[in-house]
Amino acid sequence: MQNRKASFLETLFKKEGKRPMAQGKQKPAPKIEESKAPPAKKQKSKSRSTKKAQPPTSPWVKAASVLSNIDFIRLFRVLFLALVVAFIVYQYILLTKGIFIKTYAALWHHHKMLLLAGATFITYTSFVFYLGYRTAKKR
Repeated sequence: MQNRKASFLETLFKKEGKRPMAQGKQKPAPKIEESKAPPAKKQKSKSRSTKKAQPPTSPWVKAASVLSNIDFIRLFRVLFLALVVAFIVYQYILLTKGIFIKTYAALWHHHKMLLLAGATFITYTSFVFYLGYRTAKKR
């Protein structure tokens, strides 16, 4: 059995031009002096059993990981303050042009029902939330 194995290995390695290594013996690693050695590079593991295959990450997963680092309350606060500043600048422009009252009178005249419905909704919602806050604070 041992001879068959040896002859098979010899014929296999003769085709490739390599010599078979004896079982149980390995070549000693060449000694490299530290001063002459090139900088060491990280070598990738060649065995498949030690390296776990990772599935490719989709762009949605990458975007979710980026979005998880964002503090959305701060973002909304900044956006809200930017909108308030833009509204104040708009008021100032209307005032300097002398059309402040005229603009808001026209808005009221054309969109009276929508403005009243919006104001009623905001007032009612704020009142309900305030009652819920007071009730929860007492408990």
